[in-house]
Amino acid sequence: MPCALDRIWLLFTGQLPDTKVGGLLQGKWKRLGQVSKQSVQDSGDFPAVTIRLHPQAGAVQRLRIRFGERDPGCRLVIPELEIWSRE
Repeated sequence: MPCALDRIWLLFTGQLPDTKVGGLLQGKWKRLGQVSKQSVQDSGDFPAVTIRLHPQAGAVQRLRIRFGERDPGCRLVIPELEIWSRE
């Protein structure tokens, strides 16, 4: 069932690469939001990241999150990820 989305919220540690969020709208993939690469030096630190999604996107049938390439030797841990819909 299509759903209008508001944001993606996640906790991470390591290196979060450039991340793009897309949605399938009427059979075509559209970019809904993105964040730039971020790094955390302390492996015990899990900062929250919010990816705000385009408010006029409409209801999507599918969601795709694409993580870019990380720097050599860097890892990415995502212990929690939430997908928020609009009301």
